[in-house]
Amino acid sequence: MGMNFVNLDDKTRGLMLEELEQDVAANKLYLSPRLSDAGRRNYEKLLRSAIQNGDDVSLANSLAGLLKAYEQRAKPSGGYTTAKVPTTDPKH
Repeated sequence: MGMNFVNLDDKTRGLMLEELEQDVAANKLYLSPRLSDAGRRNYEKLLRSAIQNGDDVSLANSLAGLLKAYEQRAKPSGGYTTAKVPTTDPKH
């Protein structure tokens, strides 16, 4: 279940889009290290689409399959290990 955006109107979407454009122009768009290479390439486009026509659920759905399944984590004793990225599934 997504968030209830009571005041999400065209004006607000426009302001969100302006902020995205500023972040992109300043090279400050945050790209999660958990995004796959394809996710990193497509994130801006997917975020833009969600801002213009979607919501948090449509963004999450569009990112399906674009997140890494595994990541490296530092071990307390030194070095690194590979671990499965935790997932949160509201259906479970």
